[in-house]
Amino acid sequence: MTECEQTPRLVLDTNCLIDLEEGRRDAIHVRALIDASRRKLIHLAVAAISASENQPDGEPIQNYAEFEAKLARLDLGDVRQLLPLATWNVGYWDHTIWSSEELDAEAEKIRATLFPNDDPAANLQGADGKKSRNKHCDAMLAWCCIHHGWRTLITNDRNFHSWQPELERLGNLCTGEGRCSG
Repeated sequence: MTECEQTPRLVLDTNCLIDLEEGRRDAIHVRALIDASRRKLIHLAVAAISASENQPDGEPIQNYAEFEAKLARLDLGDVRQLLPLATWNVGYWDHTIWSSEELDAEAEKIRATLFPNDDPAANLQGADGKKSRNKHCDAMLAWCCIHHGWRTLITNDRNFHSWQPELERLGNLCTGEGRCSG
């Protein structure tokens, strides 16, 4: 077994970044994870799709360099970035993976699990698309974890927690609640 297989691999969701940025109550826990990563007790990653999420001001970041600068400010500039599937007007082309029918099908299963009552063809742009865009980014976040083999997602998003058993069946994804079968 390699060091990477023995060392826990955790993915921070977008809310973890916001917790750090705004000094929210959970920021202390995220900082503890960053410290553990610095001490090589764990490996940390973020999904590049977090750059495409609506930010606290309600708008997405305009370019990927801005996201990388944000990661550096949050002491996360050196963590692994997991690439999502390319989605027109959502991702940053040099920070995505070209899709295939198989990858699209995997992503659709995840989206349908997390958001079973939503229209998969919903508009992801403009004021009407803000919620759809964030849901798409959430589904891509879970897809990134599963596709890249980083099986533990650190999140306080109740939607991820409520679908934990289904996410575990889809790709052995644990949402950090301690209820995972391992």
